[in-house]
Amino acid sequence: MAEDTLGFDSLQGPATSVTIELDPETGGIRIRRETALGTVTEYVDR
Repeated sequence: MAEDTLGFDSLQGPATSVTIELDPETGGIRIRRETALGTVTEYVDR
């Protein structure tokens, strides 16, 4: 699967796996969604 950081609109279809992590160094939130079409990672600053 290819890594994509363009956002959730870049992949359509139901998610098979969603992972939400807190980055302890920056305090940001990382959301990773895996679908049959690929993986999307979104970073959210807090």
